[in-house]
Amino acid sequence: LKDDKLECSEELGDLLKPIDVRLAYTAYLRAEASEKVILILAETRQFDKIIAYAQTKNYTPNWLNLLRQSVATNPQAAVGFAKMLTTSTGGALIDPNTIVDTFMSRNLVQEATSFLLDYLAGNRAEDGPLQTKLLEINLTHSAQGVAVADAILGNDMFSHYDRKKIALLCEQAGLQQRALEQYADLSDVKRVLKSGGQINPEFLLSFFGQLIKQSPEDGIDCLREMLKANLRQNLSSVVAIAAKYHDQIGADVFIKVLEEFKSYEGLFLFLQQIIGFSQDPEVHFKYIEAAAKLNPPQVKEIERICRESNYYNPQRVKDFLKASALPDQLPLVIVCDRYNFVPDLTQYLHSNNLLGYIE
Repeated sequence: LKDDKLECSEELGDLLKPIDVRLAYTAYLRAEASEKVILILAETRQFDKIIAYAQTKNYTPNWLNLLRQSVATNPQAAVGFAKMLTTSTGGALIDPNTIVDTFMSRNLVQEATSFLLDYLAGNRAEDGPLQTKLLEINLTHSAQGVAVADAILGNDMFSHYDRKKIALLCEQAGLQQRALEQYADLSDVKRVLKSGGQINPEFLLSFFGQLIKQSPEDGIDCLREMLKANLRQNLSSVVAIAAKYHDQIGADVFIKVLEEFKSYEGLFLFLQQIIGFSQDPEVHFKYIEAAAKLNPPQVKEIERICRESNYYNPQRVKDFLKASALPDQLPLVIVCDRYNFVPDLTQYLHSNNLLGYIE
């Protein structure tokens, strides 16, 4: 080649390329095999020279064909080539949708993602369909892709994608939190919340704060759905939500919900968190009642409340304790002693042969 002893041709370049790309480039250049010249420039990432060469030769290559060849031989280099094709001074040389389809025809998710993240950096309204496509590609192809989509959504990189479509894909991919962030329809929200125990607790608290602020009734309906779907799994989340927002809509509302599902454990755990700050007689009574209905009954806690609380209704608590037949009658003794029910206490103990307590 240096001594000009070979006639350069496209065929010679093809023979040289597997052995020495530089020599192949020289052969293509001398043979004016423009398409092959541009392909090597793309594969060797000399993207700045491609447009200049095409203009010099007054040559308009088949950009799509070149991209396909680049994708087939060097996918990583093809990403840079694709970026150049969409940032040309005179406008995009290939439609970005076609570029994405070219990568995805070979299942090159990472390369398609790299191209789209760069192309969509401006978060332009007209790119909504491509934003949707980027998220869809990652949510439907691999666990790694799901993690990428999670990061994109978590960083609020885009705002013009099809939220309902992406919400459904997030739900199907196990990204329940991201699905909740996208859904607007209450029926969709309820469906996702059925797996509330699998959602980040801090996010769930924040989400219900917004939901209850918008509509307390919707918030309570969603809590019912969670308990109905899986009481054991979702109970701790429901209790945390009730404890945080009982001031906004009333402890009695949460008490009613937990009683509907006969969840005395949930009722006990909820009221345990608020009883120290509450002067509501109903809260104090329901706490005693829930403690008594646990298995085993929390007698020591009932005893403590009966001794320390000044807010329960003595008559109501006395009647409940008499009917409860706890294994230890000390809570009843404390209530009767504090509120002058000793004759009634004595008669009850005597009639039930509990003479030890009388002594």
